[in-house]
Amino acid sequence: MFKLRNLIIAFLLIVCQISFAQPVVKVAVLRASDQPFVHQHETDAIRNAMAEVQSFFASEMNRLGYGKKTFGFETHIPVYIGVKKLSEYEADADVVRWQHGATFKDFPDDIHLLFLAGATSIGNAAGVFTHRCDAVGECDFRRLVVIPLKGNAEYRNRVIAHELGHAFGFLEHLTTRKRYIMEEDLVITPGAGQYSLFNYQLHPEVARTLNASKDLSVVKGVDTEKFDRIVRRPDDPEVDVNDNVGNTDKLDADVNNDGSVDLSDVRIVRRAIQNATSYDTDVNNDGKTDETDLLLVKAKAHAAIAAAAPALIRHPKITTWGALKKDR
Repeated sequence: MFKLRNLIIAFLLIVCQISFAQPVVKVAVLRASDQPFVHQHETDAIRNAMAEVQSFFASEMNRLGYGKKTFGFETHIPVYIGVKKLSEYEADADVVRWQHGATFKDFPDDIHLLFLAGATSIGNAAGVFTHRCDAVGECDFRRLVVIPLKGNAEYRNRVIAHELGHAFGFLEHLTTRKRYIMEEDLVITPGAGQYSLFNYQLHPEVARTLNASKDLSVVKGVDTEKFDRIVRRPDDPEVDVNDNVGNTDKLDADVNNDGSVDLSDVRIVRRAIQNATSYDTDVNNDGKTDETDLLLVKAKAHAAIAAAAPALIRHPKITTWGALKKDR
């Protein structure tokens, strides 16, 4: 009798934990019937992408005063085999929802993030969030995000963060034309600046909405160091990252160590994004050379040009970086 009572209590505790647990993002891959096998390196890349997006939300929520709130996600990534061809899935996210809704019905509170293998877009967008129901109010599942698996990885991470922002409760779009992750045109215009997720922020209004969401909490073990070390622009929504990249005084942007930050440093960093170099081009010390480093070096170079303006007036014949450096 005593053992039976203990078993019942244990069962009730487990049920309560399941009932009140924070919803998670369930990640999966959908492979259309005409698509090849999904490789291990692709699912590994998805895990890395999700960890980066997870860190982004934790860092941004913390920066805006809510603590390191973020989402949890399942690291096991199943691959579902679809019955439709890729072109049919790419044409409309509704096809994905109605064809595979039964797969997710048992987890109505969770967010289901489905990567479509081989796809470069969903409809006319680079990502889709949907939570529609049918005409009589029957919902196959509540919240689904569909992301194309093919394409630029850095851009894809921006799209993941954007669509998850919708799934977490911010259903509107921002129209500030700044580098906020919930901007209206972020998932429509892939070519609008090839910037990584490190260059984006949560708008304070978005953070307030997400703070009230049951989907976000402080998740143990999330490393935000790389995002926390990024030189951020001020919290003022009207300040553009192109006009102000924050306090760059402590950063060493003189990558060729010639005593000044100038066009040659900009060129070195630009080349290093594509090719290996012997120079230390990781200006912000986040472990990689990317558009953020290039942006910081450009800002330093522009500041140097402004400081040298009086000298240029006194010496109007100096017109090249090489001549300017020689004159010094």
